[in-house]
Amino acid sequence: MYKKITLVLAMATVMSSAFAQSAQKNTYAVTGTGTDTLLYQSFDYTNWTPMYRTTMPAGLSSDTAWYNYDNAMLIDGSGNTTPRPGNWFPVQPFYWGDTTVQKVALGSNSWFSPAGTADDWLITPSIFLSDTTGKFTWKSAVAQTPRYGDGYQIRISSTTNDIGSAFKDTAFTAGEFTGFLTPNNDSAKYQYYSYSPGYVQGMNPADVACKAPLPTRCDSAYMVGILTPHTVSLAKYHGKSIFIAVHHNSHDDNLISVDDLLVTGTGVAGINEYKQQLAISIFPNPTSDNLQVSYNLPTSTSVLVNMYDVTGKLVKSESKGLQYVGQQTININVSDLARGTYTLVLRTAVGKSVAKVIVK
Repeated sequence: MYKKITLVLAMATVMSSAFAQSAQKNTYAVTGTGTDTLLYQSFDYTNWTPMYRTTMPAGLSSDTAWYNYDNAMLIDGSGNTTPRPGNWFPVQPFYWGDTTVQKVALGSNSWFSPAGTADDWLITPSIFLSDTTGKFTWKSAVAQTPRYGDGYQIRISSTTNDIGSAFKDTAFTAGEFTGFLTPNNDSAKYQYYSYSPGYVQGMNPADVACKAPLPTRCDSAYMVGILTPHTVSLAKYHGKSIFIAVHHNSHDDNLISVDDLLVTGTGVAGINEYKQQLAISIFPNPTSDNLQVSYNLPTSTSVLVNMYDVTGKLVKSESKGLQYVGQQTININVSDLARGTYTLVLRTAVGKSVAKVIVK
């Protein structure tokens, strides 16, 4: 009774075959005021490690690095052959239906031996918000529910990325499992369990499902979270640079995952000091088939290319995944596009570039 789900699929070593596929996800269309992509991270890379630092953030007011820091340094208690890492690590989505569209998410463990409280921080680079249209959207899922469902917080700093004192604002709280209200019960009914204050995945039945597509049982030991979207407004931070942290702070639960971290806003190219470095070169232009796009990246970042027609309709979107510091060149096939003038938008975690392309 009361056993936690051990998810071998969650281990980073098991994920190597998923990484090798370099799977792409659906991308976000960027259309109009308030929906410029200021930051986007899907974690679907052959190796996300070069994107982040595992050291404690230095408390900088402007920092272009991601941080993935384990502030608790506790010992995994899941019993897996390969222990779960201490900080955030790649996982397959827990719900079988999510694996058809979401190949990789990022997970964090709270099952320790002896029991303890997670203190994992996933922190974005600094993001400048020019007006009140800013929003942060992400997805999350628990590995087990109703029992041992993990909680976490979205925390925001408008000063530095110091985890000790700067992240004073809590924009979102997911409540965690705290105990049993009815003993000797494996039920999937949430009234039999207690939770800390906040959103609890599964209170809305659409947010959870059975672990297997054809289950023989679907109680609290076999229910998992579906990657569920959440959004918070960043309007109060207009005119400021902010850091956003996903802080996993559950006590003796199981596993949480997050995915598709997206910050949108208006008229910002990203981190301002990189605007000149994100100039792009396009050749040939005009073209009838292949377009070669060259640019210089000041830091390792995800790259997304969108193309829009003269009406503003998104006609092509290609995720180029993780690319490293330095000169990069990509090829875009435009042979499927009608003759005319298009707007090409290259987006990264640190800025964007816009150029006109003529298809002849």
